[in-house]
Order: sequence, then structure tokens, then C-alpha cells
Amino acid sequence: RGSSFRSESMTLHVYYSDVVNNFQSENQENKLSLIAEDESFKFKNGNIGLRNINIAESSGKLVGLMGASGSGKSTLLNVLNGNETPSSGSVKINGIDIHQNRDQIEGVVGYVPQDDLLMEDLTVFENLFYAAKLCFKDLDKQAHIKLVDKTLDSLGLVETKELKVGSPLEKTISGGQRKRLNIGLELLREPSVLFIDEPTSGLSSRDSENIMDLLRDLSLKGKMIYVVIHQPSIDIFKMFDKLVILDVGGFQIYYGNPIDGIRYFKNVVNLVDSSSNINPEQIFNIVEAKVVNEYGYFTKERKISPEQWHEEFKKNIKIPSVEISNEEPPKSLNIPNKIKQAAIFCTRDVLSKLSNKQ
Repeated sequence: RGSSFRSESMTLHVYYSDVVNNFQSENQENKLSLIAEDESFKFKNGNIGLRNINIAESSGKLVGLMGASGSGKSTLLNVLNGNETPSSGSVKINGIDIHQNRDQIEGVVGYVPQDDLLMEDLTVFENLFYAAKLCFKDLDKQAHIKLVDKTLDSLGLVETKELKVGSPLEKTISGGQRKRLNIGLELLREPSVLFIDEPTSGLSSRDSENIMDLLRDLSLKGKMIYVVIHQPSIDIFKMFDKLVILDVGGFQIYYGNPIDGIRYFKNVVNLVDSSSNINPEQIFNIVEAKVVNEYGYFTKERKISPEQWHEEFKKNIKIPSVEISNEEPPKSLNIPNKIKQAAIFCTRDVLSKLSNKQ
């Protein structure tokens, strides 16, 4: 299931997603490009969250954002999706600056937070149905139902459609099904670019792989997906087309293929390793390796600082060039006015209270 392959006679890797995209490119109606240039972000307290981050991607890619605690993964996700405005630099989708021209990318970007937004007393179907009503004012009831059924089918949730969602403590559906339903709330409106914060957090290994399989399939259909991921298994690690790795303080220290990333960090420290095993933890074991004192004990000082890793990154890794698409990003969102929204919210809340009493 690796995302790249090569033979002994090949000096360059061939990436699986690139092969698929080449076959699908003629059938793709809309081309996408996302380019983040020299992104930096400073918090209100003066602390720096991101430092000159550069990313360039096109349609059909699944990109992982990895890093230790305090490295800025979630901050980067929120800057890329437009929830936070960078202190400097820009993020452009098809040449449109998403922070300066928010109206032009409304409905293009989807965001799934780590905490779910589900109504616990409503069924799986009802959660999606009312989300659909809030997204598409021009559709009638039957069209809303058809859209929800299509989404349920793509999420593998058809058999649970009549079950109440329940709370995380009083579960009616599984943790993996909750995550899928959360993703479904965004997939309803078919965003072209999807950002997801730790979709596998708290899930079993099987449920985690199922979620990532779903995201992988979506990317192969042309969507661009960015995922904050923490300690992935090797199977999940290899699903990503690209990996952005941040170090403490918001320093970018890697951007490229996941498997190549392990080789990259080993090469920087001249680590000779004859093992053919691939373990994502090796990356952070190398990045965060500590200095050993004269007594043979590890100190708190790192062998290579975040600043030094960033300098190695600038010296050794070239940001790929991506053709900027001039097409208008596809969007289907058609939000009802505030009065109709209020009516939908009231109807949903009444239904939720009645369901709770039953």
C-alpha cells in the first residue's frame, strides 16, 4: 500500500498518486492549486507559531501535517483553511488569496475540527439532513434526502442511518462511525479542499485505517485533503502523498514523500541503518535526539535544534513547482438567509428535545 515505488535501475521515485492523477486528469472538470508562500503567524501574546512555511499542491493529494507538541500543526491547518490570518505570507487557491478574498472561496474549503459537532439526540440521518438544509436553500426536501442518502452511502453509514448518535460516553454508534459522520457534515457540500484535525484521535487501529481509507479514496477522486496526524501506524503513514513536518516553534523541517522523509533524516545525521523496516517514530527519534553527558546520561539539550533542522531543510529540500490553475474553484454552497437559518435551527432543536424525552 506504499504511495511510491521504484526499481534498482530507477534514480527517481514514481508516486502512486501521480500515476492515478495522470490517468484521471483528462476526466477532472476542475483543476486545483494551493500555494502557501512564506507563511508566518504570531500569537497575540507575541509568541511565534509559524515561520516561513511553504507548501505547493495540486488536485488529488492527501497531505499529512506532523510534528511534536507545540510545533504548530493545528495553527498551520487553521491558517491554510482561512480560520486564522497569517502575520505575513499568503495562501492562494487557484490564484485567489483566501484571506483577502474570502467571498470568492466560500464553499470551496471544508474544515472538520477534532471535536465533533453532532446533535446527540438526533439520528445519523437527521444530523446530515439538517446540515443539508443549512447549506442548500435551493433544494427541495426530496433533493435533500437524496443528497443525504448519497453521502451516507459514500461514508458506509447506511445501516446506521436510523440510530441516534448518542454521546461519547453513552455510545449508540461507534467512535469510528462518529468520525465518519463528522466528516460527512462537510462532505455534503462537496468542498474542493478539505482540512481535518486529527481524524484518528481516540480510535482503534482498525477504525483509524477505515477513516484514512475514506480520505484516501476522496483524494483519488480529485479532492485536496490536509490532515493533522499524530503517531500514525506505518499503514496510515504510507497512505499520504506528501508530508509536512514541523519542529517546535513553528519551523518547517521536511516537505515531501513520507518514506523519503525517513531516509532524509537518516542521511542528515549520517545514520547507517541496514534495517528494511519503516517506522514513523524513527523520524522524531532522530529529530529530538538528546545530547549524552560525560556520565552516559541523556541531557535536556537536543543534538540538533529546530533552527538547525530548518537550515538543513532550506539547503536540501526544494519546494515543488505547481501550475497555478486559473479556473474558478468549484463550489455548490447556497446558504439560506438568516431568518430561514433560524427557522431550521428551531425545528432541529425542537426535534432534538422531543427525541430526548422519548
